[in-house]
Amino acid sequence: MTPGLWSLLIQATGSAATVLASVWVSWRFGLAAQGEYALLRSSSDAVVALLTLGLPQGLMHLQYREGFSAQALHPVVWRVVAATLAGVLVFSAAAMQWPAVLPLPAAVLVTLALAMPFWLGQRLWRALALRALGVVPHAVLTALPTWLIFLGVLGLGALNRGAGFEQVLALAAVLSGLASVLAFRAWRTQAVALPQGTLWEVSFQTLGQTLLAAVMPAALLGLAKGMGASLAEVGVLSLGLLVYELFAVLAGYSAPLLYDRAARLAPEHSTRPLTAWVRRAGLPFLGLALTCAFVLPWLAGLFWPRLAGHEGPTTAMALAGLLALCARLWATTLQAQGRVSELSWQALGRLVVGLGAMAGLHHPLGILLAAPLALVLMELLTLWRLWHLWREQERASA
Repeated sequence: MTPGLWSLLIQATGSAATVLASVWVSWRFGLAAQGEYALLRSSSDAVVALLTLGLPQGLMHLQYREGFSAQALHPVVWRVVAATLAGVLVFSAAAMQWPAVLPLPAAVLVTLALAMPFWLGQRLWRALALRALGVVPHAVLTALPTWLIFLGVLGLGALNRGAGFEQVLALAAVLSGLASVLAFRAWRTQAVALPQGTLWEVSFQTLGQTLLAAVMPAALLGLAKGMGASLAEVGVLSLGLLVYELFAVLAGYSAPLLYDRAARLAPEHSTRPLTAWVRRAGLPFLGLALTCAFVLPWLAGLFWPRLAGHEGPTTAMALAGLLALCARLWATTLQAQGRVSELSWQALGRLVVGLGAMAGLHHPLGILLAAPLALVLMELLTLWRLWHLWREQERASA
């Protein structure tokens, strides 16, 4: 197999490990334990995503577009890890001093907090790995934490311990962080003056895009509830959003491979790898994708009674997800060009259009159909904008 296929396979095993860990905890310890595990893991992931400040994309930009080596960027990672450690130590001291004001036991929060520098370093070194080590090592570092967490919850089951999930998460952070350091020999650094303005501009813009994308599902569900949808309707919408977000997972697998190829080219040629993918996949892939989008929701309704009667909205969600997959991959070529401001405006526009269209379509169509059609419209407008930018680039390079 090619390195690209190995990368996709490895990342797929990481996603499988995530699902299997939740299934194992639910089966072995019950739904209450699964709720605790899900809360700790999702909260940790959210805090880590916030603490990264968009730096993974900023570091990749300096590698691919500014020509800096990984050794020259290691000091940035070490400084961020050290600053995070200092903040964590202050937080831990305060948590142990005033445990009554904490939402969770102080020992649990302190354990998770002490893992943060390792999680943060792992994510930053993983970003550097794409160019410095290749797509396969990058995939291994991406999947490694989920493998370790899965092994950890299996260990809790073997010990018959229905608690200690925070220790599993912390140990996975430590081991995956150390693995990243060893993979890079990250103690070998190179003193080079870095363009700090460029680094932080790209990073903060990427952080803003991530936050706007993360707000979208919650904002859609919240708007639906605010416009009078019942909890049952909100539940159906949440299931539909899972269908929509499945395509984002596929895009997440493919985007690093596309970025690696596109960012190695001059900006005016950065769409060529995507064009090659489209030509290679061709009409058969498009036909298969559309068939799945239109047929699978109806099949799901046959086997899952709760979806029966909602096949139309679910199909629209699947179609929106397919369009989102295309938009995400196309937008990756803009990332490779370093056009982060354009992507920030697009992220803000997507949120405004999605919520506005849903509010406008609510009365004539009903909330269950308005939400997916609003997403379809949002993705179509995003693709139109990307096509318009591509045409401008083609005319400029002609």
